[in-house]
Amino acid sequence: MTKIKLFLTALVAIAFIFTSCEEDQRIVGKYENGAFITNEGGWGATNASVSFLNYTTNAIEDNIYTLTNGRPLGDVLQSAYISNDKIFLILNGSSKVEVANISDITEAGTIEGINSPRYLTVANGNAYITQWGDGGKVKVANTISFAITNTISVGKGPEGIIQTNGLIWVANGGGLTLDSTISVINPTSNEVIKTIKLGNHNPKKLVIDKNGDIWALCYGYIKYKPDYSIEKETASALIKISSTTKEVLKSFTISANQHPMQLEISRNGQTLYFGGGFGYTGIYAVDIAATALPTTPLINASFYSFNVNPANDDLYCLEAISFTNSGKLKKYSSAGQLIEDYTVGIGPNGAIFQ
Repeated sequence: MTKIKLFLTALVAIAFIFTSCEEDQRIVGKYENGAFITNEGGWGATNASVSFLNYTTNAIEDNIYTLTNGRPLGDVLQSAYISNDKIFLILNGSSKVEVANISDITEAGTIEGINSPRYLTVANGNAYITQWGDGGKVKVANTISFAITNTISVGKGPEGIIQTNGLIWVANGGGLTLDSTISVINPTSNEVIKTIKLGNHNPKKLVIDKNGDIWALCYGYIKYKPDYSIEKETASALIKISSTTKEVLKSFTISANQHPMQLEISRNGQTLYFGGGFGYTGIYAVDIAATALPTTPLINASFYSFNVNPANDDLYCLEAISFTNSGKLKKYSSAGQLIEDYTVGIGPNGAIFQ
């Protein structure tokens, strides 16, 4: 009888071990069920940070990179990009990209040798990083070794960068000067195969609609006098481009003297959202088949930037109240109704979704 009891006890113990192992395999990482908020911090203050909105608890955890790794993230967190199990944190002021493991935000490596980086995408195992420095370049880095492997000359002040149809598309935003083009890169040869002239100044952001076409938000151009009054100004615009022919298909003037900075698209690729940026009021929604832009905003408020959650079309709107104090995240439904607001880090400029 004693031997039988011991045998049964052993079986229970073994079953418990295997069950525990199976449960461990199903455990989601600490930062794998939520949204990352990128906070610029103050220029030169080396206080950029990442906040995390946990979907389960609906709570914000601030400064997760520094608290996890025991060191500052860097200066001016411009943007972030998630690829596989890594998050790439693009630091404009520090001229580097910090790479962290998505599950627990522990450091995985650093991409250096870049000058004022802005945005990033990944294709064919390489990170393509737009940078303002050195006359406007895209730097190519290996996503395993994090070493720079190539440099591609594009237009002035490259900003948003996306990939579709096996090609990389770069919005040449002009930097502090002027540009009106999109560069199309073949990631196999790492060469610019097409430069698309838009007819409107300083494209900043690009999105892909449900038909595979590209939409570009052109900020326009403002030239200031020494006393900071405006000497001249060009209109902001929303432009549609064929991803196959690479020709401009449609162009809408947004405003002669208002300059939105952000462009997003709904999860079904049917609705465009534009707005955001200092001095611009409202986030507008427009169907990709529309023949005119709306005159009434979906959300009648001013934000530093915003992003659309691809899981449910909620709009995550960011308020950079100052660059010395905490900012705000305001979450809206796709109908423009405020759901909730949260306090985040200094100078929030974007939300990254998993």
